[in-house]
Amino acid sequence: MADNSTLPATGDIIAADDLAGVKYQRVKPVWGVDGVVQDISASTALPTVGASLSQADAGLDANSTATVGTALTLNGARLVALQVDNASGTFATHVFKIQVSADGVTYHNSSGSVTGEGIAEIETAFAYARAAVTTAEGGASTADIVLQAK
Repeated sequence: MADNSTLPATGDIIAADDLAGVKYQRVKPVWGVDGVVQDISASTALPTVGASLSQADAGLDANSTATVGTALTLNGARLVALQVDNASGTFATHVFKIQVSADGVTYHNSSGSVTGEGIAEIETAFAYARAAVTTAEGGASTADIVLQAK
C-alpha cells in the first residue's frame, strides 16, 4: 500500500507511513503556550522538563532565619534536587529548608540537611519549589543553593 493519503473533497494530502497495511499519520511536532506555535529546530529546541535555579545566601548561621528565595517552576517534574554549592568556611553540615506549592502562593515546609556541599533529592507532586540554607555549626557562612527539577 502507498504512503500518504488524499482527503476527499479537498484533495489535500496527509503525510502517512504504511506499515503492513496500517497507515500511521506523520505529524510535525511543535510547542508553545496556548495560542502560540513554535516549530522545533536547532535554534528553538523542544524544552525539557528539567529546570534549574541558583541563588546566593550570605551570612547565614544556625541562629539566623534563612531567606527563602525565588520559586522554581517544576514543569511537571516529580523530583527536585537541592545542592549546596560554593560554601565558605569548613562547615560539615548545612541545614536546608525547602518549600513546595501547587499554586505559587501557598507553600508547605520541609527540611533536611546535607554534608558539605552535598545534594538532597526530594520527591514532590507540587508545581513550585524554593529553598534556603543555614549552617548547623552556628558560624556565619555563605553558600549558593542550586535547585534543579528532574
